[in-house]
Amino acid sequence: FRQGFVRVRRAGKENFLNRKGEFLLNTWVVRTAPFQDDLAEVAISKTDTVKVGFINSKGNWAIAPLYDYAPDASLVSCLRPYIRLRRAGKFGILDSKGREIVPFEYEAIELPFYLPAQDLYGETKRLPAQQNGKWGYLNPQNKWAIAPEYEKARPFSEGYAKVMLQGKWGYINPENRRFWR
Repeated sequence: FRQGFVRVRRAGKENFLNRKGEFLLNTWVVRTAPFQDDLAEVAISKTDTVKVGFINSKGNWAIAPLYDYAPDASLVSCLRPYIRLRRAGKFGILDSKGREIVPFEYEAIELPFYLPAQDLYGETKRLPAQQNGKWGYLNPQNKWAIAPEYEKARPFSEGYAKVMLQGKWGYINPENRRFWR
């Protein structure tokens, strides 16, 4: 049980069960994820597609099921209070109340490994994102602090980020100064 519910599966569909043996949802759904901070990810069938949203512990939609679904969950990742999702093929980030923090304009977004003081952009105020096949770093105003020029980019940690340029890995600082061996 997590936050009063256990996930159950029957005939390939899922639901939540409370300690009294009552189902939270009035229908069985494609997939669920455990509750965390009063939210649980739920994937539902909508005509010929499957969409993802988040419910609260009362079974109400906290974040409507408008987001793309993948069986391996690679399109949804949470680092509370932020949720990275994909909608219409583009990634963005919502907060746990469903407010858009990063617009759904990017081919990929890499969440940091941890959130210092619950700050999505971290101490360097840089968030890796991909656009037009190249990676760069967004600032908190969702403008390019470092223009997309890298083949791959990882989040900053201790003042440096690992990036790939011309097939070789190296490091950059928040001002985009490069460090290669």
